[in-house]
Amino acid sequence: MTEYTKGDIKKQVLNETLRAYEEATEIAKNLSAMNPVVLGLANNLSLFYHNEIKYKKTIEIAKSALEKADKEFINIPDEDEGNIDFFSVYNLLKENIDMWVSEEEENNK
Repeated sequence: MTEYTKGDIKKQVLNETLRAYEEATEIAKNLSAMNPVVLGLANNLSLFYHNEIKYKKTIEIAKSALEKADKEFINIPDEDEGNIDFFSVYNLLKENIDMWVSEEEENNK
């Protein structure tokens, strides 16, 4: 929605969106780091930062979610069908991080 607003309304929408993400992130702390919802939330929040705020926190959020998930899934086989959603979102986060790091390196040249 923020892409369709301007001025004070945009600021209000950005603030309300951040507040909602903060609340969701706090609730998600009660879930496993391997929960696809937790990783999806981290992915969406990092995309929000990337698209709307252009803040370095984009990569920090995504990397933190991956690091937490890494600690939990070390012994889980890739072929476990119960984790398909997890691995899909996990890989998407990794791809986004790679893209954002490349963008950042390109912008710093």
